[in-house]
Amino acid sequence: MSLLETAWLNGLEPYVWLKSVLTRLAEWPVL
Repeated sequence: MSLLETAWLNGLEPYVWLKSVLTRLAEWPVL
């Protein structure tokens, strides 16, 4: 099962969720 399928099964809009995750990853501090 993909991450998008998991988001969808949990009642989330997959592409909105994916955009949110990618935005947070882009802002993650690099050690």
